[in-house]
Amino acid sequence: MNCLEFRRRCFAEPGNQDNEFVRHKNECAACAEFAVGMRHIDRTLVEALRVDVPENLASRIILRQSLQKSEVPSKYKPRRYAIAASLLLTLGLAGGLYTIISTAPFHRAVMVHLDGEWDLLVQRQDVSDQKLMSMLDTVGGELKGDIGKIKHASLCDFSEYGGAHLVLEGRKGPVVVLLLPKKDIAGPNVMSGNRSEGILVSTNNGSMAIVGDKDEALHDVERQVRAALVWRL
Repeated sequence: MNCLEFRRRCFAEPGNQDNEFVRHKNECAACAEFAVGMRHIDRTLVEALRVDVPENLASRIILRQSLQKSEVPSKYKPRRYAIAASLLLTLGLAGGLYTIISTAPFHRAVMVHLDGEWDLLVQRQDVSDQKLMSMLDTVGGELKGDIGKIKHASLCDFSEYGGAHLVLEGRKGPVVVLLLPKKDIAGPNVMSGNRSEGILVSTNNGSMAIVGDKDEALHDVERQVRAALVWRL
């Protein structure tokens, strides 16, 4: 297992105990440190999603059913109240979960993802035109203009809809572009990581994150990518 595969699996399942996964973590100090950070994020999310249930909720529901049954005898009434109570509880939990998810700092998750894979992404590769075209086609894009020098191109499973990494040559150094088709965001977000800064912006088929050195002209890269790529709607 290489570092890129380890970090992708760690992002999806920080507590993975697969032998190959554990072996790599024990042998690679950088990935071990990354795994610690991901476990911390995972625990934070679990705590955020924990919804407190009112005390004696089950007893209250049963008592309410009994009172209603004594007031208006009905063969079906208790069942209706049990279903209604379960539905209200489910909606309450789902509502709390939706509120958390809908307000979750997605741009921070993007930055953690790119920070974690930065060293691997910026390693220079030979990216043929055929490979680039094939990858873009997979995520619903087509190259129609000059996008600049591509140093790296790979598919990415960060989003539930899939995505792709592109690494371009910026003015200060490498610039990572994370294409996220079908992933809508509320608006532009400025991101800051341990070693880099970035922006998360909407596109006409989803969104994209652009990350580079702290003094990089990221909006110039954004305009360059927008002018070069055409998306299937």
